[in-house]
Amino acid sequence: MAQLNITITEELLHGLFLSNGKEVFSKLLEEIFNQILLAQSTEQIVY
Repeated sequence: MAQLNITITEELLHGLFLSNGKEVFSKLLEEIFNQILLAQSTEQIVY
C-alpha cells in the first residue's frame, strides 16, 4: 500500500471550516485526486 502526502492550500483549509463546505469539499477532492493521479503517473514514468 502506498503512502501519499497531500498538500492543500491554507485558503482551501480555511474554507472547509468557515463555509457550508460543499463547494470547498468538492475542490478539496479535486486537489486530492489530481495529486494522486500525478503521483501514479510519475511512478509509471520512473518504472
